[in-house]
Amino acid sequence: MDIIYQNCNRLDILINKEPPARRNNIKYKVDQLKYDLKHVQNSLAILQQRRCVREREKEEREALLSRNFTTNDDTSIFLDYELHHHDKLGESNRALDELLGAGGSILEGLKHQGSSLKSAHTRVISLAQTLDLATLRGLIEKGVNIHKSSTVITTFLSTFFSIITSPCNYFISITLQVP
Repeated sequence: MDIIYQNCNRLDILINKEPPARRNNIKYKVDQLKYDLKHVQNSLAILQQRRCVREREKEEREALLSRNFTTNDDTSIFLDYELHHHDKLGESNRALDELLGAGGSILEGLKHQGSSLKSAHTRVISLAQTLDLATLRGLIEKGVNIHKSSTVITTFLSTFFSIITSPCNYFISITLQVP
């Protein structure tokens, strides 16, 4: 096989020495030869592998047939690990059941708290609305008192200025100045 591969490489080199008219045809044939060589190498490798597998199986059969089997005095089966594993699985199953039960009771408690919170929320909102109305009424009364006092002050000031600036006072002040 190696000699055939070396000859294919030599043919690749010799292709370049051929005239251009024949070069493509010869190159195609050499490439086909290389492809066939690879195909044969793969087939040979598969056959060798199958032969090795068959020989190994034959040796294993002969080893089993030539083996002398004797009975054991004691037969022991190690179930301790499986028993321990089974017990632990049962414990984890019970723990998961308890966890699910606790989760269910927590959810029920949350539902009850949610309804209690809703009723408390409505009471707080109604109280806030009541307080807002009382606050508004207080602000209005305060505004009325301020308005009353500002009205009284404005009236007093306007009266005072009207008295001071009236023409009657002008004559009075003139007469008072004349001796």
